[in-house]
Amino acid sequence: MLILPGRSASWNAGSSGLSEVTCGGSAYFSGSQAAQDADSAAASAYLKFKTSNAFLMTIHEISGGRSVIDITSGGAINVRCRSTTNSEILNITSSTGYADGSEHEMFWSYDASAGTSQLYIDGTSDKATTTTETTGTIDHTRSNWHVLNANGSGGDAYTGGLWRFCYWQDVSLDCSSAGVRANMADETKSGTLGDNIIEIYDVAAMNAGTNQGSGSNFSVSGTFT
Repeated sequence: MLILPGRSASWNAGSSGLSEVTCGGSAYFSGSQAAQDADSAAASAYLKFKTSNAFLMTIHEISGGRSVIDITSGGAINVRCRSTTNSEILNITSSTGYADGSEHEMFWSYDASAGTSQLYIDGTSDKATTTTETTGTIDHTRSNWHVLNANGSGGDAYTGGLWRFCYWQDVSLDCSSAGVRANMADETKSGTLGDNIIEIYDVAAMNAGTNQGSGSNFSVSGTFT
């Protein structure tokens, strides 16, 4: 994976010296991950999205997304997971719409062995709607992983800014702990938390790169601005 030089756990994108990356549908990350089916997963992101009905990440299969983080029509953050038998085992949504053009920090975790999940936005718990939350095994052994769009062709693409996106498998993280959230946000510590399949910390610096993420790696399609 590519980990860029350190920034502290409390860094703010607007004052970090990083340029905002605009993701408008023509550019995205894609890859074929050598992942394992998991009984837990977690993700963190520092982002500024401007439109609704968009995908931040999908593990895609023709019969449906296996693990999906998206923005609903109302701008809320929705996270869904499906099992190895293609049954929905998680479907949670934030109460607030965040497609406001402001910077937001997201932390999510799901312990599928216990059937519990957490969703924190800007340091506050915001898991408002729980459609499904049960036990199972998350189906990660799919060839099509996409960050910033749904299907590798720009469909339902994320529009806005992105500074960080990380995704872990087989690790149960307590997002209610400020210390855990700080470690999830710090590239010098995030790898110590468990198997972090995707670790993207500075999208702008990776424009021409081909080593985003671990496993079989991620490549960039198109150009971020």
